[in-house]
Amino acid sequence: MSLLGKSTAGASFLVVGQIVTKLFTFLLNQSLIRYISPQVFGVSSYLEFLLTTALFFSREAVRLSIQRTESTTGDKENSESNNEKSGKDKLKYLDISSIDGTYQSIINFGYVAVLVGVPLSLSIFYWQLQTSHVLQETLLPLQHSAKTLALVALSVLLELTVEPLYVLNQFQLDFKKRTKFESIGVVSRCLLTFFVVMLSKGKSNDDGLAVFAFAVGQFAYSFMIFSLYHLDFYNRTQHHYSLLPQKLYSMNSKTLFYFNPKVWNIWKNIFVQMLFKQALTEGDKLLINYLCTVEEQGVYSVVTNYGSLVARLLFQPIEESLRLYLTRILATKGNRLEHVQIAQQVLSYLCIFYINLSLLIALAGYANATFLLRILLGGRASAKWSSTDLFTVFPQYVLYIPFLAFNGIFESFFNSVATKENIAKHSIFMSISTVVYLLASFIFIDYYKLGLSGLILANVANMFIRIIYCGKFIQSYFTNEIGIHAINLRRSLSKLYVPITLGLSIEFLQYHLLDKNLIVSTYKGFFISVTLCVMYLLGALLVERKLITDTIQQFTKKSKTK
Repeated sequence: MSLLGKSTAGASFLVVGQIVTKLFTFLLNQSLIRYISPQVFGVSSYLEFLLTTALFFSREAVRLSIQRTESTTGDKENSESNNEKSGKDKLKYLDISSIDGTYQSIINFGYVAVLVGVPLSLSIFYWQLQTSHVLQETLLPLQHSAKTLALVALSVLLELTVEPLYVLNQFQLDFKKRTKFESIGVVSRCLLTFFVVMLSKGKSNDDGLAVFAFAVGQFAYSFMIFSLYHLDFYNRTQHHYSLLPQKLYSMNSKTLFYFNPKVWNIWKNIFVQMLFKQALTEGDKLLINYLCTVEEQGVYSVVTNYGSLVARLLFQPIEESLRLYLTRILATKGNRLEHVQIAQQVLSYLCIFYINLSLLIALAGYANATFLLRILLGGRASAKWSSTDLFTVFPQYVLYIPFLAFNGIFESFFNSVATKENIAKHSIFMSISTVVYLLASFIFIDYYKLGLSGLILANVANMFIRIIYCGKFIQSYFTNEIGIHAINLRRSLSKLYVPITLGLSIEFLQYHLLDKNLIVSTYKGFFISVTLCVMYLLGALLVERKLITDTIQQFTKKSKTK
């Protein structure tokens, strides 16, 4: 199967996996939100922030840099013949140019996440213990707090130690296996979390047990992922690479090493960049830990869980598949011009799809978000959360989702093709953006007292400037590679006239049909809004019918030639 076929199939597997896992997570949240308080959600969100921050810093740069490993096209017999040609060292060490040597180099590099992650995670946990008021004033006084923190730390360790097998699986583009393992892990997490929360009801220390339940669920997820990847590795057919790090041999440089020098140099540059990216991507969670109350943190946790459902279900798998596909196709030897043109076409189609979907999200989401959330929560939970800003903030967050989407695919492209010099410039940009973002967030939240609305506004501004930066980079990249002005800004903007005009027309009708109100509050209004959004969807399909037809025909031809 071609790389495009594997990536397309991979995106499908990831989307299906995300639907299954997020369905269970959604059902879990639906059940738990009726029983636990906003404060418990806030503390649990903080613990999740601790875990994701430690894991992101430890392994994100590893995952991105490993995808730059050059693919080999030989087989095991070819590998063995190389072994015979390379002398005594090759009798003992794998050649990195062979298939087994390539796989061993990926496993070796996966241990960088462990070497970096363990001390880094300890530092992050210690720093938060000393400075976080959520830990000191809210979590530590609860019963089971020590066991809760221990389980979170063990979860981090388990996920770090499985990283060598995870990155090998990613390099092989085996998304089906990853989807299966993660689905099992998520189901285990949901079931255990719900079980422990139910045990906590009616007990005097129910808040402590409820928070402990989230740690138990996370540990169950990490343990299942760790176990399944290791069982799969040992059940594989015979191979010559090892789960433990092994020295490798290079026929070109006649040297021995553990880590691929090319990938190592890329990792060093990307790692610095990831520091700034995390500050911008997860900076909102860090800020609310210091600037917002625990109750507001609980509100933000619910908002992000529900509001980013589309982003996690659809956008995240597409971004990941796009990044892996572009990295592999542009690193594969062959017709460079053809590969770049394919990359441009894929990105163009994605942008058109994202534009129309973003307008649909803005039309349907902003109007109906509060109404649907009240239904999902039910009368009892709605009353419990009505004293918070949940129902005001939620529609605002929906408008932030399209910015997340475009930033995701643009940065995926950047990470796929950026050189050492590009990464260095981007790091400077990210450092400036971080300062501006943190300053804007502080002004909006603390000075203007906008609370979570100010945080969302700062996030929108942050994503917008990142989209502009990566958009300019993409335009420059295609211009240099193809030799023409590949992306004409004026021509690109002209393609937006029809969908934007259509969207504004539908919004105008919605505003007047809802009695000059953009927020739905009744079933009648909901029916009107849904009908108008369906009209927009049909109009968008009609406008893009040629593109849809051409894409279907293109994939049909490719499938027939296989």
